[in-house]
Amino acid sequence: MNKKDKHREKSGALFFLLTGIPVSVVIPALFAAAGFLLFIPYLNLASALLLTPAVCILLFKLLFRKTAMGTPQARVLIGVASLLGAYVYICVMAGVLSGVFGSVPVEMEDMLDIEVMEYIERAPVIFRNAANRFLAPGLLWQDVTAWNEEGWALIAAAALFAQIGLPQLFIRQRPAPRE
Repeated sequence: MNKKDKHREKSGALFFLLTGIPVSVVIPALFAAAGFLLFIPYLNLASALLLTPAVCILLFKLLFRKTAMGTPQARVLIGVASLLGAYVYICVMAGVLSGVFGSVPVEMEDMLDIEVMEYIERAPVIFRNAANRFLAPGLLWQDVTAWNEEGWALIAAAALFAQIGLPQLFIRQRPAPRE
């Protein structure tokens, strides 16, 4: 039995997980922060529903080709990585809201008056707040529900469902190799 395990082909699941998690964390974090630079909250909604899942799907498919995993294993690993990515997206979004606008929700017109340099100058505060929300889910939930009036809770829910669900649709069974 030991000889059998030694000669068994490796699936690449560990490689997929170790490369998929950074991809699914970095891409959502960048899109969540960039969504505040223009058209608040429309770019955030577009990045939650379309941009982030599209980029992650492309990268997941490229990583999946380098493995010998079956479809069920790939779906589970993508689900774990996507869940972490969606959570990071929501944490960064809440970090920007609290880091730039404080704890009191403001009107959309006030958000549009903030210049790009304001976000850049407050980047350390934004990412510190995002890290705090990542480590304290209760604080994150409190922020998302407090900002509900402007639709941020909807964007958070969209990020959660789209970024976990969409990549699952694009994982297909590989055709058997021809002999």
